[in-house]
Amino acid sequence: MALRLSGGGYRAALFHLGAVRRLNELGVLGKVDTITSVSGGSILAAHLATTIGSRWPTGDEVLPDFDTTVAKPFHRMANRNIRTWPVHSG
Repeated sequence: MALRLSGGGYRAALFHLGAVRRLNELGVLGKVDTITSVSGGSILAAHLATTIGSRWPTGDEVLPDFDTTVAKPFHRMANRNIRTWPVHSG
């Protein structure tokens, strides 16, 4: 099964985070073996790869600590203003 994540910047990435959370709750995330993405979807896809990686659920499994390992770190990253940070950090 493939998961396709569309574009739209951080707004799309946060939407997809909610969709992936629900897929996890339903035990469907473990059936996903391919992710394709663009733009904001790629932001979340990269985050999933780095935070879940080899611990990706299989079959009907769910990732029990999704909020702790995936959602909270993603929210922290999305809250950081990366456009003006370099200007204000100097």
